[in-house]
Amino acid sequence: MSIFSAPTDSFYKFLAVGGLIIFIAGCILLYQDHVYEKKLWENYWEEEVVLQNEIDIFSSELDYNQKYKSLTDSLNNYYGESIENLQLNDSIAKLIIYNLPDSLQDKFGNLSYKMRKLELHKSNINEKTSWNIGRIMIVIPLFLGEIVGLIGLMLWYVKIQKPLDRKETYEENKKLLNGEIWFGNCQSCCKTFFYNYEFGIEKDGSINKLFCKDCYANGAFVEPELTYKEARRKLEIKLKERKYWFIQRIVMYRKFKKLYRWDRDRIW
Repeated sequence: MSIFSAPTDSFYKFLAVGGLIIFIAGCILLYQDHVYEKKLWENYWEEEVVLQNEIDIFSSELDYNQKYKSLTDSLNNYYGESIENLQLNDSIAKLIIYNLPDSLQDKFGNLSYKMRKLELHKSNINEKTSWNIGRIMIVIPLFLGEIVGLIGLMLWYVKIQKPLDRKETYEENKKLLNGEIWFGNCQSCCKTFFYNYEFGIEKDGSINKLFCKDCYANGAFVEPELTYKEARRKLEIKLKERKYWFIQRIVMYRKFKKLYRWDRDRIW
């Protein structure tokens, strides 16, 4: 049974696939929300750059005209900072600004309006990108889909796939004992078979298809009291002597655990 087949043969598999779909949908929504937030901030930064350029031009225009230099100095002295931070609702600022020509007053008014509008825009972005009910509703499918998918996958494996694996193992062992199949490795020490004389020998002189001659001879194990831990330690020493890579050793250890001699001791 393949988990990638249509989820019609098992409720558990359907549950796992459904959870996966919910999880993927949550990821897509979260990504779209991130893209939307990024776009909002990019627009804000573009507007901020444009406004800053306009403010610099306005400040340069005032500084360039010596006639209004005393006014700009008064403004800067009063606020202790640059001209772009002025606020029209301040009474002293109004008195100073109103001494400027109408054209400069209009420019200053437009800049102040744009500054307030930009600040309002920033506040709106912070409010939209904060953790509100909308974002929580996006995150919920992520956790819900993950939990449902894992539960479905575990139930599918325990209730459906694991019994099938046991049945396949039973059929394979049955064929093995009947002499219908040959293993490529000794089912005790994991040694690879290359020649017939490397197989173990039964009492009647026939070949044993499970074990090598170093582990099995005359119809019995050479070391009948050998435990799994001792056998694994011997395998580890042998692999290091032959300079197996770390990944190769991991693969061999996993393979060794499933050998017939040790797997049979584990399963009643």
